[in-house]
Amino acid sequence: MYCHKFYIADIKKFPDKIKQDSFEIDGKEYQWLSMTELETDKDVQKKNYDIVRFVKELV
Repeated sequence: MYCHKFYIADIKKFPDKIKQDSFEIDGKEYQWLSMTELETDKDVQKKNYDIVRFVKELV
């Protein structure tokens, strides 16, 4: 069983680096995905279906 905490943030100044679709920070690659992309990605669904569903209900 996992315990997750979710936070809502109001970011006033978004760094240019992370405004791109994908970016790297400290050698780790990240990418932004829409809810639709998360819901249709087979790997995300396999590993995190419950989290995607929970977040969708929050927003």
